[in-house]
Amino acid sequence: MKESLPLLDKVGERVLAVVMFTDVVGFSRRMSSNETETLELLQEDFSTIGTLVEQYKGKIIKTLGDGLLVSFSGAVNAVACGVKIQENFNNRTKPTEPDFFLQHRIGIHLGDVTRAS
Repeated sequence: MKESLPLLDKVGERVLAVVMFTDVVGFSRRMSSNETETLELLQEDFSTIGTLVEQYKGKIIKTLGDGLLVSFSGAVNAVACGVKIQENFNNRTKPTEPDFFLQHRIGIHLGDVTRAS
């Protein structure tokens, strides 16, 4: 599931990229109160996000605990994917109690990225 950013073969090389970051609101609190259920919900949500990322031609670069780092070749696909993720989770969670779903934050950045090592 992990990929690397395209065109970054050399340390210090820069490339214009669109990246999406996701994370779960209140993840540490949830983990401390119900680790097993929280991890199960996270696994389900990551699967859904992964499917949507593929549909919008993105690549998951790295899993960061409760978050993901995703790259896209263009801003339009990144924003459309972010909106679709939020719509999907919003529609799924409307009839349930907050303890039975995770709330995901999404940030999108367009700019130069550099290979550090």
